[in-house]
Amino acid sequence: MHGMRSPNEPWSFGAEVEEILVEYIHLRKNLQHYLMEQSKAVSKTGIPLVRPLWLEFPEDDTCTGVDDQYLLGDHLLVAPVTGEGERERTVVFPAGDTWTDVWQGTTYEGGTTQVVPALLEQIPVFFRGSEDKPW
Repeated sequence: MHGMRSPNEPWSFGAEVEEILVEYIHLRKNLQHYLMEQSKAVSKTGIPLVRPLWLEFPEDDTCTGVDDQYLLGDHLLVAPVTGEGERERTVVFPAGDTWTDVWQGTTYEGGTTQVVPALLEQIPVFFRGSEDKPW
């Protein structure tokens, strides 16, 4: 048993999963510049890279108590799927701006709570504002 490793390469889990993981590898590569800039801000401000909604939006009462979503830096809202087999989920969109789905381009108004698609291959991620992606 010593020295045996579990398979963890994208192709270890079959073609469908490999295709999904490759898309996430590309997303991570696209986020490198954004994450570097956000990391520099962490060094200057002490505000963590991964943060609860209420930290960035203290005046928005709907963000208080949301414990299954988070901000990655100040422009990305991540809403992971937490239940097996779920293909949609409810997302709280903080007030004061719009939020655009990184995969579909659908824009949601801030200050609302919406049910959004949560496909196996597309974790719900939204960027702040309706302009271009922050990367």
